[in-house]
Amino acid sequence: MVEAIGKEFKKDITSICIQSVLTPYRELYDQRDQQTLVNIEKRYIWFNRALKDFKTKTEDIFPHYWGIQCFIVNEFCGITSIQINEILSRLSQTDEEGISLIKALQSTLKFETSVFEELKAEYEQYVQLKSETDNPHKITGIPKIKGTISKCFEEFTSPYVQKEEKDLQDHVIRDANKDLEKKNKASGGTEELNLLNSSLVMFNKIKFLLDRASKISRGKTMLQIKEVIQKVIRKYLGLVQAQISKEEQVLKKESNTEERFIMNICVLINTLDYVKETLSKMTEIVTGLIDEPFNQNVNFSTEEDLSAKIIVQSIDALVKVFQVKLEAILNGSMLKKQWDKVDNVILFSSYIDDIKKLMVLFCNRVRDNVAKVYVLRCFKFVAEITTRKFLETIYKIRKINQFSVQQLQIDFMEIKQQLDANGLDKNEELISNIYPSLIEQYIEKTKNVIKLLDISPDLIEETVRNHLQNITQTELSKILALKNLKKAEINNIMNRLNS
Repeated sequence: MVEAIGKEFKKDITSICIQSVLTPYRELYDQRDQQTLVNIEKRYIWFNRALKDFKTKTEDIFPHYWGIQCFIVNEFCGITSIQINEILSRLSQTDEEGISLIKALQSTLKFETSVFEELKAEYEQYVQLKSETDNPHKITGIPKIKGTISKCFEEFTSPYVQKEEKDLQDHVIRDANKDLEKKNKASGGTEELNLLNSSLVMFNKIKFLLDRASKISRGKTMLQIKEVIQKVIRKYLGLVQAQISKEEQVLKKESNTEERFIMNICVLINTLDYVKETLSKMTEIVTGLIDEPFNQNVNFSTEEDLSAKIIVQSIDALVKVFQVKLEAILNGSMLKKQWDKVDNVILFSSYIDDIKKLMVLFCNRVRDNVAKVYVLRCFKFVAEITTRKFLETIYKIRKINQFSVQQLQIDFMEIKQQLDANGLDKNEELISNIYPSLIEQYIEKTKNVIKLLDISPDLIEETVRNHLQNITQTELSKILALKNLKKAEINNIMNRLNS
């Protein structure tokens, strides 16, 4: 009974204290002329002074462990949040009011943080004290001040978010267009940093935007800023993606611009790689700036995946240049060679020299200008395209003889040696430990086809059945035709293999 009376007494005293401090506050700030954004900071100054005055006057009257100041602060936040919400609901959302709103929000966040830290420093000793003999009248928790007032602003920050979006987008798109309009983009970089400067500027501006936004919100507004950043990054990636097609169009009109095209695409690949790598860290960074439950919606994987997708598109465009040049050599020099009239073998055919020069020129440009991971991808395509196109050209040859088959073997081994050499950097070290196995994977089929061309017809069936099961029926039919077998003979071999 005594304990119950004590609790009621404490409750009454606390109520009286709250009223003594906050009644003047209500009387002053209930007035219409005081209900403005400009006066919001003055509210906190007034309250801090009033709370300090109350503490000085009552520190020897009430037990400190009651934590009466906590109840006063809690009530103040409740009253103020209601009044500020009414003020914000009357705004017309002009630019001038938007600036005042942000200043008021910053003042509110500063007040919430400082008053919470002060209460925590003063009363946490009682909250942490846990024992069976605890005083039932001591304070049991520090009120959750952070966000009690500032959350009112979250529904009214759209002018701020829109302004940040416009500023970020205008600067990023402008810088990107300037970069992309340069005729010699790659020449402006260094060996260490051969990418579009606009990508560096974009993330630098994003960094400052996150810093600004985190000072005014850790909730809905900050989540909207995250969405603004994603939108601008996607637009930037869209510009880079569109540039690939523009470069291809220029190359079609000016066929002697392959070197410039390759260098420009390398710059785009480096830029996309930088964007992708930076985005891989963005989710963690931004998540740390947003409170729950809003931070559950933070994810930059879509933008990261888009970067990776455009990198693949860029590499495809790069390798296509090599393929077009290679096809011209194969369909020209190689296919026009009179293979059925070859009467001796030489070190290698003249068209092989052209292929080797093409590979050296292309691979050197790529190797020196993009990261190793993309060099490997490009060179893998070079190996796949070269072996496949070489094989396709063999199938187009009308007639061959024993000497021409031997020459094809020699020529292909020369190609294989150059493919091996492509995988070495300036220090004669492999660009990747898996490169040799990739080469073997792509040359196997062509080696097998040339092998079948070199053996007698009566051994083909056994060789295919026991050793070369990766040869398709269509390929075998072409091989047999190249060996000048009659159609009936070819059908008999094919039927026996299928039985």
